[in-house]
Amino acid sequence: MLFKNRSKTFLNNIASGISAGAAAVSLTSDTQVFSKTVRARMLGDANATRNMSVKAKTDDHILQTTASVAVGGEGQGGIIGVSVVNDTVLAEIGDNSTVRVGNNLNVETDSDIRLTQTAGNVAG
Repeated sequence: MLFKNRSKTFLNNIASGISAGAAAVSLTSDTQVFSKTVRARMLGDANATRNMSVKAKTDDHILQTTASVAVGGEGQGGIIGVSVVNDTVLAEIGDNSTVRVGNNLNVETDSDIRLTQTAGNVAG
């Protein structure tokens, strides 16, 4: 018997700023907030003659790219990049549930988050 929930997410965020002139100023700000909940639940009573598994898995790839260019007689550039990640992964057997299994009971969670942040600034 298997209760399973799986989620895959790919998030690509790009921000850029360009300024040119005698006094060029470029400020680029990129803020991303990523939040999700993945839940696998077994509620009530269950009877499994062999094995029972409750599994929750999330696989997230977050890419953030921020760039700033300020060119001119006096060039000033700046970058602010912020990522906030709140991933909640739950595998559970509900309150007051009765579970009978012949062999093994497995309750498992797995969270795989890959966060890649790149930033570049050119001023002059």
